[in-house]
Order: sequence, then structure tokens, then C-alpha cells
Amino acid sequence: PVNLKQEDLILFKRELEREIPNSYLVNIKKAIYLNQSLYKYSGFLQFSKYTNFGKLKITDRLKNIIKYNLTSESPTEIETGIWVLDNKSHVYGHFLNDTMCRLIMIPEECRSGYKILIPENLNLEWIIDIFVFFDIEYEIMEQNKKYLIYNLLTTTFPARPGNFNKEILKQFKKESVNKLGEEINNFQSKKSPMKRIWIDRGTSRRNVYNMEEIKPILDKYNFHIIDFKNFSISEKIKIMNDVEILAGNHGSGLANMTFMNEKANILDIRDPNDRYKNAFFSQASELNLNYFYMEREASNPGSDILLDDVRINPQKLNNVLNEIIDYSG
Repeated sequence: PVNLKQEDLILFKRELEREIPNSYLVNIKKAIYLNQSLYKYSGFLQFSKYTNFGKLKITDRLKNIIKYNLTSESPTEIETGIWVLDNKSHVYGHFLNDTMCRLIMIPEECRSGYKILIPENLNLEWIIDIFVFFDIEYEIMEQNKKYLIYNLLTTTFPARPGNFNKEILKQFKKESVNKLGEEINNFQSKKSPMKRIWIDRGTSRRNVYNMEEIKPILDKYNFHIIDFKNFSISEKIKIMNDVEILAGNHGSGLANMTFMNEKANILDIRDPNDRYKNAFFSQASELNLNYFYMEREASNPGSDILLDDVRINPQKLNNVLNEIIDYSG
């Protein structure tokens, strides 16, 4: 981090050095799909390493075998398909940086000839918007229904959760920007005023409850407060490609840094004394962005840190924003 305090080094130590293993394209013949899982041999062979982060417990594998065999109807046959989703794909940040990076690993000629398989519960407007933007054909897989896919393309994960394969991430960024072509230049020629963005989490959990205290500071530094849920993926790419500072409470909105230009600035408002949630630090590092951080105020005793609304100290925010602006000139 650009503004690292020596006493905070322990917060980032786990991520200062990581070995990212090679990733692979996988072709599974005659895979059976059922409820976001892939099987062969009456359900005893489960390809969970392509559908789930982390290993499945033995009890979960047994439950899957039982569910598989209780679904007795003959499977619907599909000639070809692509699987790149997982058990965290419903979260925007994970989808953008895990699902889409897996898709980028698949050769373009296969992407244009195969359909993405989408579980019924992931048939979400924002997910479909992203696939449509990339001209990816898709097929919705019904709940509690078996499908036999004769040729299924999938991939290993590009990296463990919270880490990134730099080459794949940058390729995703390149393809995203190139997809817009002249639209990016036309957008920037209009001199968009949104050079500095504060992420509004809208109705999401862990919203900032003292916005009335920090809004004058955001106004002072010419920040635009936006909720990314109100924008299509093409609009996000256009906006972010022109942003100089992206700031907000730790959450999926910060994942949009993928579309920023190198040397732009990130401000990640972190949980106090958090040594684990370093995905945005790692992402900024791989994208050659300037990563700044500050900690929000501590939660009330006994509250749920994952659900509790967030309070940000106005003076601390003012100081770090001033530091970012001084640093970036």
C-alpha cells in the first residue's frame, strides 16, 4: 500500500508474496449436470473443483450422490457447453474476477461456438448483461433437472480466492475495453466529470450509516457518489476507464478497478485489524494501481461484523483523500 504504516504491515503480510499456479483448460466428456454440480458414474465422480471454492466435505459428497440418484428422469442431451460459474458467482466481485477470468481462459473460437451453462438461480439481470455484452450465447439450466453434456469445456480456477493470475486479469481488462472500441474515446472526449467516484452501496448490507458526516468531505474533493447497480457493464467500463480515484467501503464495487488505467488510485475502507480480506490490495497490485487504505470505526460490541453498518471517521477520511490527491498530483 502507498500509505502503509509500519505497524500495519501485519495486515498485509499474508499477501506480500504469493505463488500463482498454472491454470488449465479441461474437456469433460459426457458430464452430467444437476443443480450447479457436475457428475459422472451415477454421481460417484463429482467435479467439485470446477464448481466450488474449497473441497467438499464427505457428508456433502454423500448428499450429492443421494440427490443425483433420486432424480431418476432421463437427462436432456446437450452436444457442447461451457462451465465457468461457481458457488460464489452470485457475488458481483467474485463473478467479475473469477468467473470472467475463467471465461477468458477459453479460446475465443470455442467461446463463440459453445453456450455458457447458467443455473436457474443465477439467471440474474446483471449476469446476463455481462454475457450479452461479450456476445456469449447461454443456456439456462432448470433446477432439479439432469443434463447430459457430451463435450463440456471448463477450466481450473485462475488463482485461489482473493488472488489473481496477472496475465489472465489483464487479458480480461484488454478484451473488455477493446469490445467498446471507439465508444471509449467518444465517451472520454465528452469530458466526463466523474474523475473521482465514491461507491454507494445502496440497499446492500454494511452500508455507511454516517454519510451525512462524510458527504461534505466528498463534495470538497469533487467526488461523485454512484451505485454501480444502476449501470450496465458497458457503462461501468466507460466510466472506470476515465476515473482517477475509486473509493468506498470494502465491497464488490471496488472490483470495478479492473477497468481503470494504470497508476489510478484506489481507497479501500477496511474492517479494523483485518488480516484476511486483501483481495482488493492484491487486485490493485496486479493491475499496477496505487492502493491506499484506511480502517472504518470499530463495530459495537456483540454486533455481527458481516452485517453491521459502517461508520467512517470524517477526519481520517479527509486526511487520506488529501494524501491521495497530493500523491497523484
